[in-house]
Amino acid sequence: MKYFRYVNKSECEFTPNFEAIREHERKLGLDESTNEEILEDSRIMRETIPAETFYEINKIRWQKRRVDLYKSGELGYADKNGQTLFYGLAEREMPTIEEFYNSIDCNGDVIEITKDEFEKMWKKAQVFCEKSNIKINYYEYYNNPMIDDKYDD
Repeated sequence: MKYFRYVNKSECEFTPNFEAIREHERKLGLDESTNEEILEDSRIMRETIPAETFYEINKIRWQKRRVDLYKSGELGYADKNGQTLFYGLAEREMPTIEEFYNSIDCNGDVIEITKDEFEKMWKKAQVFCEKSNIKINYYEYYNNPMIDDKYDD
């Protein structure tokens, strides 16, 4: 197993394209949003992007567990059984560090960490969710053979 910490450097500060959003709403047959509603949706979206994410990756580069740390201090986590808060496990293999830095999505830093560092964050997230009464959303149909234990080191 390998362990990584991703530090998001993107502030996700942008001005929404109001007309493009309204055009999309019209195509879907929805009522058009006001500028204030669009700005509020953008603010909420920014708050759901983790500031840092900690990953446990198996030998074929699939996520086994993850911990998300938000700017607000909230913590969420996910494993093969379910997730808390906003994000579950990725549905594709993780890029190598080199692939990540060469990608168009590169807006942060990836650092390899120790198993102990990951386990500390994993436990911290579980305690945070328990104390905050944040429940696990159990997956009903998640059965990804790529995270089978046979691919662990």
